[in-house]
Amino acid sequence: MEDLIGVCAMRETQAVAERPTIDVFMRLFLSALVVRGKSVIYIRFARGEEERVGMRALYEYLNGLCEREKTSEDRDYLYFLLRLRGTLAPGNIGSFDGFRGQLLGMMTSMISVELPYCNFYRIAVQPTTARCYLEQADRPMCELAEAAAEAYLRSQK
Repeated sequence: MEDLIGVCAMRETQAVAERPTIDVFMRLFLSALVVRGKSVIYIRFARGEEERVGMRALYEYLNGLCEREKTSEDRDYLYFLLRLRGTLAPGNIGSFDGFRGQLLGMMTSMISVELPYCNFYRIAVQPTTARCYLEQADRPMCELAEAAAEAYLRSQK
């Protein structure tokens, strides 16, 4: 019994590094938006254009970050940033299908959609839960998601 208690205590004190993935980033990014008061991402009509400005700002932020990280020693993080930037990049006609695809991928856990119209995606997470996600995440991923959320929201004002 003491061995089991020791193992549990050891696990609690060890810092578990979460491998950076696009899904983890999206969960933290959406959580950062919720904490900052944004719970809906519009897809159509005039408000959809505002969202595309935010998506463009997010892409530009990631693009700048990739440029700064080129000389970094951490190649795995750079490759993650490049994959993330490529996934969230605008398509040939300026649409952000990769971004929308990532949102739809989060439908069972964080996103709800008003079918059949799909005019907007509601981030179905309470602010308290979103704060918990951010507090429990690895610091670098959390900082990346929060800075990306700031860039996204700053462009819409």
